[in-house]
Amino acid sequence: MINTESIQALQRASFGPHSIRPAYDSYCFSRIPATICQLMGAGPLACSAPLPSAATAGIKRPRNVILLFFDAFGYQMLQRSRHVPSVSNFFQRLEYDGILSAISSQFPSTTAAHVTTIQSGLPVAEHGVYEWYIYHSGLQRMVAPVLCSCTNTDEGSKKLTPDKFLPDSPFHDTLSRAGIEVWSVLNEAYAHSPYNRYLGRKSRIFPYSNLEAGFNAVADRIIAGGPSAYFLFYSDIYDYTCHRFGPAAEETANAADSFFSALQKNLIERLPAHSDTAIIITADHGQTAVDPSRIHYLDEEMPELLSSIMKLSDGTLMAPAGSPRDFFLHIHPDHVAQIIETLTARYGEIADICSTAQLVEQGFWGKIVDSSRILSNLGNVVVLPKPGESIFWSGKSGQFRVNYNGNHGGLSRDEMESLFGIMTL
Repeated sequence: MINTESIQALQRASFGPHSIRPAYDSYCFSRIPATICQLMGAGPLACSAPLPSAATAGIKRPRNVILLFFDAFGYQMLQRSRHVPSVSNFFQRLEYDGILSAISSQFPSTTAAHVTTIQSGLPVAEHGVYEWYIYHSGLQRMVAPVLCSCTNTDEGSKKLTPDKFLPDSPFHDTLSRAGIEVWSVLNEAYAHSPYNRYLGRKSRIFPYSNLEAGFNAVADRIIAGGPSAYFLFYSDIYDYTCHRFGPAAEETANAADSFFSALQKNLIERLPAHSDTAIIITADHGQTAVDPSRIHYLDEEMPELLSSIMKLSDGTLMAPAGSPRDFFLHIHPDHVAQIIETLTARYGEIADICSTAQLVEQGFWGKIVDSSRILSNLGNVVVLPKPGESIFWSGKSGQFRVNYNGNHGGLSRDEMESLFGIMTL
């Protein structure tokens, strides 16, 4: 069935004609780890609460849980893909045998924030990895956390030690204490990257060469028996294709078909009836269509802005942070009001510009428990382009320019509405 309570919750989180706030207090991605702990009888997760009971109503405690993390396949992306037979067949069965809920992303609606949450169990406010590019106060560097490297400095190729800025995993600890095996099933291109090795160090990492191999490996483990197990199965095929071709492109629909066809043939059809396995599908975010020829690069269009941006100890600018859909600026404190006014005058028709403090006060990161993890890393001015618009930073050699036809990070429904579907096989 479709969980209408969840749809109403996201409607209450709406503001403006096209945007929603994160629903941290009810239907939000950040609550998935605690939901899995509760579902598998592993006990409570201290750092988060589970999704409301309606999201898992009638689902009995399973022996195994497979979490399909299908990057960028948000709620609106599902609606666009209903015409694809493999997608339609999967969700028709899920809605008949299980429950489909709409959930919100965290803010920003980015992969870095959500993969870190799903592996650690911590909300973005507690783990602090809020975007692809961030300033890290502890390291006093501009970094790309997922790449474990510095950015925009002479140390650009310097690799960072993950334990200096990535969190522990109370989620994996909670499952393991309950005797549940934890598996991270990831594409071989990045399964053993420093980022994934660190966040998945308390799990069994299985690198797959293609979707078929990955799904077959999960099926083999379940059929063979053994301890109760939780599998994170992550795929970025849809996100990659959506970035390249756009959300409405035929190529993007084909990427969805590839995933769900492989899932059906190599996992669902292989598992015996009454395998005592729950399948959950979710996404970190959706995407909105953008035009790469219309991106505004502030360092090129407003060079006078550079004198107001704070610098690192080595003299390099603290930029960029965020993405073209959620651009955070580290402005000298006494220039903040002036910069907001100047940016609004120039870009106010295509973006909302405000102080980050306003978003913190309005709960865009929920309840902030450990301020050192998020507040000290955030810029003090945020630029949030409206749907279809992009504003970012080029860099001295153009290294931060992007050529996407689809993107995410902002607050539009297309980006912020995700899903949580569950059924038992």
